[in-house]
Amino acid sequence: AISVITRQPGNQFEGRVGGSYAGPDEAWNVFGAVSGPIIDDRLQVGVSASHRQHDGFIPNGLLGTNANPLNMDTINATIRAVPADGVVLTVNGYYDWVKGGNIPYSHVDGPTDYSRDVFLSAKNIQHFEYKGLNGKLQFEIPGINTDVVLIGAYDQRDGRNPDLDIDFNAVDIARQATEDKLKTTSAELPFDSK
Repeated sequence: AISVITRQPGNQFEGRVGGSYAGPDEAWNVFGAVSGPIIDDRLQVGVSASHRQHDGFIPNGLLGTNANPLNMDTINATIRAVPADGVVLTVNGYYDWVKGGNIPYSHVDGPTDYSRDVFLSAKNIQHFEYKGLNGKLQFEIPGINTDVVLIGAYDQRDGRNPDLDIDFNAVDIARQATEDKLKTTSAELPFDSK
């Protein structure tokens, strides 16, 4: 099992910002986060956002563009509430936008052909949106000395590929356009007896 525990907002006001830049593909990112209490010990909120992009570094010699540009945006928010002693409710939501070039296949002449140039008839740009909401309610049942955690999650991915070169060569033989949706829900109710 893999357990991922994100940073929870607390009673102290916190803020972070950062960024980076690298060339020659004009790669840069910026991010920021803020969290703190609305009501000490009872209600805390955290919000974070980031943007990342680069122009790409694999030239498409047929179209005169880069074959692998990338543009990503994300936003997250968390609310942590303690409505009563021993009861904790945490709700987290996220939304991610991704737009980028499909990693292209390219013809090579052998193990010493290190060319990164591709010759594709389409830009192969894909668009994805990821969104989700999850919550966790924790409380104790003192009479039987047991901790209870109710966990629920909803996640959705929307994908769109408006123009793909599916034969991966310079001759425009076949194109494809696709859309897809993937929705998942989960729930868990563990009891931890002491």
